[in-house]
Amino acid sequence: MEAQTAATSDVARNIEQAFAGIRDISSNIQSVSINVADTEQHAGTTLTASGTLAHQAATLGDAVRDFLRSLRSGDAKRRAA
Repeated sequence: MEAQTAATSDVARNIEQAFAGIRDISSNIQSVSINVADTEQHAGTTLTASGTLAHQAATLGDAVRDFLRSLRSGDAKRRAA
């Protein structure tokens, strides 16, 4: 009878340890899911910011080219005069 009680106690302890492990795994999976969602949000923000920056860089490039053309055009007009 003592052997059966000891075996039953061992089984119960093992089951408790297994459930504790499952709870830990479940908690870790939930944490990973939250981190994935945060990462997706930050990636979206980064993508939007990089698109805006690319547009601003193109606009600035156009403005610099126009400015340089106007300087060259003014130099050419002064030389011709």
